[in-house]
Amino acid sequence: MRIVRGLALDTKSRDYILAAQTRGEHPLRIMVYELLPNAAGRSSSMPAQLGYTTVAITTLTFLGLGLQPPDPDWAS
Repeated sequence: MRIVRGLALDTKSRDYILAAQTRGEHPLRIMVYELLPNAAGRSSSMPAQLGYTTVAITTLTFLGLGLQPPDPDWAS
C-alpha cells in the first residue's frame, strides 16, 4: 500500500494534474481520468518485479551469498 500511495502522491504533483486543477475540474474527475490511469500504469509492473526479486534472492542463497541460515528470507 505504501508503494501505491507513493505513486499516487508523485502523480498528484505532475503538471497535467495541476493543469486540470487550474481548469477548475472536479477533484473526483481528476482522480478518475488523470490520477488513476497514470498511477496504475506505473504500478502494474510490481508483480513482475516481485518475481524477479524472489528469483534473485533464491539464486544468491543457492550460491551461498544470501543470508545465513538463522535469518529468515524469501528463499527459505
